[in-house]
Amino acid sequence: ISFQLYTIQISSHTEDSDISCIERRFSDFEKLNAVLRKRFPDQMEAVAFPRKVLMGNFRQATIATRSRAFEQYLSHLYAIYQIRYSRDFLEFFLLDSLRDGYKNLQQENYTNAIANLEYCLPLTEKLYGNTNSTVINILCALAICYKSLDRPHISQKYSEAAVMCYDEDDCDETYVAVLILTIRLCWELGKDKQDLELKLQKVKDKNIDIDNIPELKLICKQRCQSM
Repeated sequence: ISFQLYTIQISSHTEDSDISCIERRFSDFEKLNAVLRKRFPDQMEAVAFPRKVLMGNFRQATIATRSRAFEQYLSHLYAIYQIRYSRDFLEFFLLDSLRDGYKNLQQENYTNAIANLEYCLPLTEKLYGNTNSTVINILCALAICYKSLDRPHISQKYSEAAVMCYDEDDCDETYVAVLILTIRLCWELGKDKQDLELKLQKVKDKNIDIDNIPELKLICKQRCQSM
């Protein structure tokens, strides 16, 4: 069976010149289109989908024309807020990797979880930016995986990256939990933690009982169950 793979390059608008590439078949685009038209009929009404060609699918001219059409199609979808942030749109880029990553974390298969989540992270960052909740959740999950494998240096890198994604006024339980974890890791590694402790003090100043905040590992595992 022969089929054409289309390469999709994903880059951010920052100074980071790194480009992530994925490959998808025509059937993957068809599946995405069908799901989105069912879920977002009004928004999809004006979105044109490249038509299937019955003959000459593997001619270079046909491939080039369809590639440009798919680029325009994805750009149109990305410009529609509700679609851009929908799970269906994200899963087109990540396939089952994010779900598998959380499943492996839940089952404490940390090495496999890391492989899944580190594949998802750069793609998700480029699609949504560093302050997106999906990006933050992946960073937190990676911090837990590496900590569980007794690799505190990498765990601290990911946990502090998650902390930096939050606004100073954020005080949800995930932020507090990852902040506490980062402070503990910095203490373990002998790293300066003064700025992090100041952030934690700001949380305490808002009368938040940090002793009642679940550990980040528990929060991540609970999130796994909802995937």
